Amino acid sequence: MGNLQELERLFSRRQFAGGAVLVLGAGVNGDDVPKWKGILQKLLVDALIQKSASSDAKACERMAESIQAKFDIYAQASLVEAILGPERLVSRLASIIYNPRQPSPVREGSLLDSVGRLCMSGSIRAVLTFNYDTYLEQVLAQRPQPMPVVVIDCLSAAGSMRVASDGGSNSLPIYHVHGLIPNPGQVLRGRDQKIVLSQTNYLSLFGQADGEATSTPLHIFRSYQAVFIGCSLEDWNMIRLLQRSLRRRDERPHYCLARAFHSEDHIETEDRAGLDRLLSTLWQTLGVNPVYFKEYKDIAQAVDKLVTAAELAEKNNPKASA
Repeated sequence: MGNLQELERLFSRRQFAGGAVLVLGAGVNGDDVPKWKGILQKLLVDALIQKSASSDAKACERMAESIQAKFDIYAQASLVEAILGPERLVSRLASIIYNPRQPSPVREGSLLDSVGRLCMSGSIRAVLTFNYDTYLEQVLAQRPQPMPVVVIDCLSAAGSMRVASDGGSNSLPIYHVHGLIPNPGQVLRGRDQKIVLSQTNYLSLFGQADGEATSTPLHIFRSYQAVFIGCSLEDWNMIRLLQRSLRRRDERPHYCLARAFHSEDHIETEDRAGLDRLLSTLWQTLGVNPVYFKEYKDIAQAVDKLVTAAELAEKNNPKASA
């Protein structure tokens, strides 16, 4: 039985250890929101223009490309933060993530739409997201019967805010592990907007063993079975948390739905399958069974199958908890 078939069976029979939790990465927004390479390229150009007081955008773009070729995303973010400052960095990120001129992932048929329906199925105990945006919250709020959620910013002293309230104990908790950047129209007064992006941010987070951004994910990974969607093995903190919560080999694994190496055009055809197998080995050392797909639409179709299985379980046994 393949990993996807195992997941369908778990949802149809509600046999998750402790319950099912979703863990979301940047890929859950599909191609509608720029990925980190594109986001950092824009931020680097802004920073370089400010640093040099130059209006030569083309020259700054070339320099940004050179920086991206030499340094990882954390070093790039550190440079941007040092030049722009934390507040302007967050403001600029918001304008990129919520750019009204780009397609929105909050639309019918998107991967995020499928994830929203899975959240509504009654099988999900909580959502752990490494994204700053509130697109999932918007998806759930726009349902014919909006799902009440509690949004927890794990880095903010302000704690949680309730969206579509009056849900009581039925509210779905959504934890933003690396901080929360609401849509500009949703910004709450008095909130301290902290995010994890630069090298300094990560190192500071690693030193806060008892902070909510560490304790909450650790509890979730140790207590529940997680389904990762749109995540990658490039996030230092996610790897750290999985390693610290590593399950015994006799315990049930987590699962991951992600794009495969063979979706990358620049990789030679004969190398793609081998790279997929190597990446599978890395995931499995962290207690995660991966399922690979070529396109985001293929992941959405797989999530739709999980929704069907979960809805069948709800219909057959409506009083059972996830």
